[in-house]
Amino acid sequence: MITTKVEALSKFLDTDDGKNLLAAIAARSISEIEEKKDGAGAYDDHHAPNLRIEPQEHKLAAAIARAREETARSAQGRF
Repeated sequence: MITTKVEALSKFLDTDDGKNLLAAIAARSISEIEEKKDGAGAYDDHHAPNLRIEPQEHKLAAAIARAREETARSAQGRF
């Protein structure tokens, strides 16, 4: 069973959505590092759509939203 999950995760990470998710995780890590540096506290996770300029920003926001939904379903045991 665990190998099936690992294989599914590996396949997902090879998709555009998976790559976007990894980019989001990296961006979050950078934000956390910057929070510690400047002591400003948690940065807002929600950004207004009108502040997104590049198409990649819209794709990343969509991937983050999907990941949040999937994580919430997984936490509830419905994944």
